[in-house]
Amino acid sequence: MRTSFGIVSILILLSSLIGKQVAYSQTVPEETTVNEVVKVALVHDSLPVLGLERSNYQVLDVFTKTRYNDFYTNEMARKQYGLTQGDKTYLDKQQAELQSIDREVFESLKFITQDSIKQLIAYTDKENKNGGNSRSGVIYYTIGKPVFTPDGKKAFITISQICHNLLCGESWTLLLKQEKGQWKVADRKESLVKI
Repeated sequence: MRTSFGIVSILILLSSLIGKQVAYSQTVPEETTVNEVVKVALVHDSLPVLGLERSNYQVLDVFTKTRYNDFYTNEMARKQYGLTQGDKTYLDKQQAELQSIDREVFESLKFITQDSIKQLIAYTDKENKNGGNSRSGVIYYTIGKPVFTPDGKKAFITISQICHNLLCGESWTLLLKQEKGQWKVADRKESLVKI
């Protein structure tokens, strides 16, 4: 009797977890929507990684984490955009699995890998220790994985410019809203996290 009760309990628990996962996966936007948000963010900020100016700038080829907390710590922004704690929990779940950026979709970008960055930094550090004065360093951008509110109508994305050996860097998070089927940047917050 106890064994059958245990099996039934496990089956109920499993069906509940599967149901929650299915509901979650149905509301997370498809990869094409993720790419649309990234494109709008890059164009909005007129980053030098686009077009002819991109020769000195590269983009890390994997998504980093998006810091939407910059909006949640601002009470006025929270109220203005109707951001709830439930939304935040939902956003947190989306950060769990970061993935590579689709190079085919963003063919205009010049990508750099984490390993390449480490090698360049090691080379520059070694050159400077040996009496050189290399100020070229490494300058690259990271793109945060776009995360979406449960209704799929708002998205957050963090963009960072990182400079090695130039003692600089900045980061900001954009809030985008979907209006009439188009994504538009609604707000921008400079990151509370300094680079």
